[in-house]
Amino acid sequence: NKAKEEKKVLEINAYYDRLDLDEFNAKEANNRGIKLCVSTDAHNFEMFKWMNLGVGIGRRAWISGESVINTYALNDLLEILKKNG
Repeated sequence: NKAKEEKKVLEINAYYDRLDLDEFNAKEANNRGIKLCVSTDAHNFEMFKWMNLGVGIGRRAWISGESVINTYALNDLLEILKKNG
């Protein structure tokens, strides 16, 4: 619960060689009210093709868009980032 207490966002890393947060841990984080983001850890444009793997983890965990900060409108995302600096 430390992540929620400190308003941390956990990353579902969608790069096929990482996949750090699996669907079980993502679901548990979501159930505890911890916000998530889906990222490819892209170092080049080609790496964005792996985003579907991270989205798949979120879907298997039954996570809705309201729990994933990079689905937010830009102004809402910026507000969260300001608050959690």
